[in-house]
Amino acid sequence: MRIVACLMLLLALGVPAETFAQTPSTNPAAVLTPGTRVRVISTVVPRRVPGLLSEVTESMVTIIPDGSMPIRIPTGSITSIEVSLGRRRNVLQGVAIGVATGIALGFAFPVDADTCGPDSANFCSRGEAIGGSIMVFGGLGTAIGAIVTSERWAPMSLGVRTTTAAGRPAAMMVLSVRF
Repeated sequence: MRIVACLMLLLALGVPAETFAQTPSTNPAAVLTPGTRVRVISTVVPRRVPGLLSEVTESMVTIIPDGSMPIRIPTGSITSIEVSLGRRRNVLQGVAIGVATGIALGFAFPVDADTCGPDSANFCSRGEAIGGSIMVFGGLGTAIGAIVTSERWAPMSLGVRTTTAAGRPAAMMVLSVRF
């Protein structure tokens, strides 16, 4: 009985993915909602247009760029649309840049074991120079990375993609059964 159940499961999963494929939606109103922050690239406008999506119809998309007048873009001219995932801070990048700068500059500071001390500009050892500069520049990089934010974007398609360019299924499931 277990063998029959496994064979039926294998037969059900063995059906090609194209059998369950959906037809692509050419209506952007079905995919996009007004109020979403998007970045549109089209053949009509020579640059990327980031802004809030104001209106979506079957033939036109209206975007309000930051601090500008609304732009109407025909849907047929749109080559790609990206949706904003929000802003993020760059703390880890700041730490990495600060630590790398600290290591590099740690080798440039003067080291003299004879004249080092609290009143001297010299470090007592190279390790002290590198450690001190890593702390200073790593902290500075962390602060700058926490202040500087960048926006994350995700590409969005207007249709449902079920196959790759070669005609193979875009996703595949594999089932392994051991007896």
